Amino acid sequence: MNKTPQTKKVDVLIIGAGPAGLSSGIYAARSNLKTIILEGKKPSALHMAKEIKNYPGFDKISGSSLLKKMKEHARGSGAEIKKGDVISATLDMDPKMVTTRDNIIYMAKSVIVATGRQFNKKTIENEEKYIGKGVSYCALCDGPLYREQPVVIYGDDEEAVEDVLALHQMDAQVRFITTKSLEKISESSENPYNVDSLIEKVQSNEIGLMEHTKVTEIVGSPQEGVKGIKVIKNDNENGIKEEEKQINTNALFIISHVLSNRLFKNAGLKIEDKGWIKVDENLNTNQSGVFAAGDITGKWLQVVEAVAEGGKAGVSASRWVRKKSQKAS
Repeated sequence: MNKTPQTKKVDVLIIGAGPAGLSSGIYAARSNLKTIILEGKKPSALHMAKEIKNYPGFDKISGSSLLKKMKEHARGSGAEIKKGDVISATLDMDPKMVTTRDNIIYMAKSVIVATGRQFNKKTIENEEKYIGKGVSYCALCDGPLYREQPVVIYGDDEEAVEDVLALHQMDAQVRFITTKSLEKISESSENPYNVDSLIEKVQSNEIGLMEHTKVTEIVGSPQEGVKGIKVIKNDNENGIKEEEKQINTNALFIISHVLSNRLFKNAGLKIEDKGWIKVDENLNTNQSGVFAAGDITGKWLQVVEAVAEGGKAGVSASRWVRKKSQKAS
């Protein structure tokens, strides 16, 4: 994982690798534009569909198989698919600037938001209230602010483990909280060495660890920010369930998710009451050069609709980039 920011220039940046995002990528890349599709940690709703029977060309196909074919088509058209959760975006400038959790800054001429259906349910109580006041989604970005201070990393995968080790190297007093066990994380890890390194530091008491534990609430004050979190241990495998308790910490780094609705609202996009991004008939948002497609626009919530909107957004973004290039020349 990169410790220093990297900057990448791109013509069209697509946030989301579901049917709408991949369809956008096919059309933008076929227009001979440098196109990157960002695939976040949360899987596409299509991936989780057991069976699809209403997508033209397939009598019956699993959602994961259809998504795989779409990814292959997008790559074959020239689009790049990169892993990366977006943690901040500045969309009212030219070029637009989008930062991912792994500290990569994308400078894009046009942006298409295709993150799928979003829910307003808060995962942790008071999470939104303390964003920027101790709640962060990027340990590498904000970790240096908390040297020699108590901090908590909350996550369930290898990325969370890497961030724990990074914060430890920054001299933060790190505690790792996960709803799984280190054994389960290691089993699903592509690089078990990271987990082994964490285990060694946990065993030497350099890093605190709480397995099978859920963060339920963030506590603090508007003036001082985060001062603690409430957690509950629930180990179903061993039949252990404990009472909720509070842990003191100055920061909570959440590696499991990002509240993307709030992120795009803060970036200046108009969000309707139910959480949909407002678009016109050509899928323009209220920000010039920024488009949205698929379930995030709140239309039919069907795969075929998402693909159609994605194609239209890809064409609209391509036209936007060409017009900007013509004016510049």
